[in-house]
Parts: sequence; C-alpha cells; structure tokens
Amino acid sequence: MSLLDSQDTSLSDFFAFLDQKQSLEYLIVKDEAQALKLGEVANFFQVQNFILPDFRAFYLEDLRSFKEELFKLNFQLYQFYN
Repeated sequence: MSLLDSQDTSLSDFFAFLDQKQSLEYLIVKDEAQALKLGEVANFFQVQNFILPDFRAFYLEDLRSFKEELFKLNFQLYQFYN
C-alpha cells in the first residue's frame, strides 16, 4: 500500500507516479474537480478507480436533501466491494 499526498499533486506528478508502475491503494484529494482529473489519468493507465461524492451531513440533519449524493455513494461502494 502506498499513499500519495495529493495536496500539491499535479496531473504530471500523478502521471509520472503511475508511469513508474507504482502501486496505489488510496488517493485522497481536496475536491471533486481534482478527483475527476486524476481519475482520468488513472483510466489512461487502466487503473481501476472509484470517486466518492462529496457528502457532508451533520448530526440530526434531514438526509432527504442528500438523496442523490447517498445514491452515488452507495453505488460507488457497491462497485468497489463487488
């Protein structure tokens, strides 16, 4: 398992990382835009990736307004585990 610190990770850094055939189990990024860009780079190298939606709920908050995010999250987790 290796973890790439992605706070300042550029597309070229990630491309070089995958080009060296290094393994990567988790990659945590700061926002969805960066996740989508790095996901495309991973797809180029045929590395299976799963992008979880940004989901931030607070204690006792009504979750009905998060319906779409919850469905996306459950779908991605299903894809990951199956």
